[in-house]
Parts: sequence; C-alpha cells; structure tokens
Amino acid sequence: PKAWFALRDPFKEAWEAEQAEQRGPDHGQLAEVGTSPYVLVLHKNERMALQTAVGVMLQAGMGADVALPLIAQVNTHGKGIVVQGKEEDMQLMAGLFAEVGMKTTIHLASAPPPV
Repeated sequence: PKAWFALRDPFKEAWEAEQAEQRGPDHGQLAEVGTSPYVLVLHKNERMALQTAVGVMLQAGMGADVALPLIAQVNTHGKGIVVQGKEEDMQLMAGLFAEVGMKTTIHLASAPPPV
C-alpha cells in the first residue's frame, strides 16, 4: 500500500486504481520494435531550439535517456522517428509538438526487415 509517514492514504490508492482502470492493462508496456502500426516523424525547425522538443517528450513521459538520442538524430538528419504506437497516440503527440511550433508527420510503420 502507498504510505505517507507510514500512514495509508486511501484517497491516493483510490485515485491510482481509477487511473489504472482508465489507462487499460497495456499502458506503460513497451511494444516490440516494428509491431506498432504508426510512427511519428519530427522535422527539424531551425527557429526552434531542440531543447523544446526534448521538453515535449519529457512532458509526454519519455525519459531523457530516450529523448536525447532521438532528438540528436533529428538534428543530424533533419527529421527522424521519435515515437511509435497507435494512431490516436501519434495524433496526441503531434498535437503536443504543434503547440510549440514543431512540424510532425504520421506514417504507417514499415515492416521490420526479415531476419
């Protein structure tokens, strides 16, 4: 149980249970690479600091250890895949980037190369 100075917090427990129910059982589970149908491509914006893009990714719950290498690829190549997942999730992320003036495109993910 969640505790605060060794005391249970039934309100926090109820809130966490409600949040977990709304998110669904697969929330927070990492998909295997290539299994998610959509990818979000972030385009480099010369007028926008790349730290802004990192901030958006951190706000979305991505760790800095994941966000920084992805943004470095965008900086190097002019664009790059920064997220993969369901179409609704990609639209949500695209909206976050649009709020700070960064261009994104959503594409169907290509199949992984044969092994």
